[in-house]
Amino acid sequence: MSRRWSDEQKRIIRDSRVVTTRNIVESLRPLDAKPVFVSGSAVGFYGDRGDEQVDESFPPGRGFMSEICQEWESEAARATEFGVRVVQIRTGVVLSKEVARFKRC
Repeated sequence: MSRRWSDEQKRIIRDSRVVTTRNIVESLRPLDAKPVFVSGSAVGFYGDRGDEQVDESFPPGRGFMSEICQEWESEAARATEFGVRVVQIRTGVVLSKEVARFKRC
């Protein structure tokens, strides 16, 4: 991430997520005993929403990272076509040492 996001750098970022996931999914296809495939993408899926709080019910955002996450998750979801259960998580980077306070449901 220390490099400028040239077209080539964007291709490298995309391929590292999407093509790698495609290869993993294809390696699962011939298995008789189907595993659970846990695929982790990123909160970049939601795009830049400032301080707006989002959850998994929110639609994708716009921009490069959102598009990559959508492709990434779509590629992972293909494994369901041949009987693999797919669990998708979106994670982000922790930017503070402060403890977040969550309201209990």
